[in-house]
Amino acid sequence: MRGAVGVALAALAGGVALLPWALRAADAARLAAGAGFASVAIPTVAGAALLARTHGRAGHGFLVALGVAMAARLALAAGTLIATGIRLGSDAMGPAALGIAAGFVPAIAYEVAWFARARSEAPAAGTRA
Repeated sequence: MRGAVGVALAALAGGVALLPWALRAADAARLAAGAGFASVAIPTVAGAALLARTHGRAGHGFLVALGVAMAARLALAAGTLIATGIRLGSDAMGPAALGIAAGFVPAIAYEVAWFARARSEAPAAGTRA
């Protein structure tokens, strides 16, 4: 669960970094950026909880969870970009992409670091813990 909390904090940091721009942006751009951020930050945190739960267990659960979590993030990001373009016009797609990046990049960077650390701390195969 600690990994999911860290991912949530990393996504929140991305949102905070986006805030100074959003305060100066037009309403449509702010709405698009917020939709983009939420569309990846929420499933990223949910996916991180699932990944942390399945990490280190026997079987293919982790790989399935990883694939499902990544596919959900990509599908929601693409859907948000398309919906933003349709509802708010193509000018809002840039701010939506900015929001997607703000929600995705810090969280995925934290995930990669967390799993790399967890793997390096795990006992080697065939050894006793």
